[in-house]
Amino acid sequence: MPKPNKQPELGHSGYRLAMRMEGRMWNAYCAENGTMERAALVASIPLDLAQANNVLYEGFMMLAQCAMAEHLKLHKGIYVAAYKPPSDAPEHERAGHA
Repeated sequence: MPKPNKQPELGHSGYRLAMRMEGRMWNAYCAENGTMERAALVASIPLDLAQANNVLYEGFMMLAQCAMAEHLKLHKGIYVAAYKPPSDAPEHERAGHA
């Protein structure tokens, strides 16, 4: 099941995968740590599909992480080797469903 306030971080890269429930969609953004300014959408799935099927949920999480890694490689020259375990979103970003 989607956990919108949990997000994998990338070691010391200064970036994280920010997961957001927005309307009927679950969106994954490549964002700088601590802010959503300049965040880039890297993956999206209808929320009801991710909630209905754990295989889709797990597959989407893998897709989102791979898409973020590719985005960082292409646009920032950062190569992602591993993710930290998910952590809570910063309090100022917890607004519920958009």
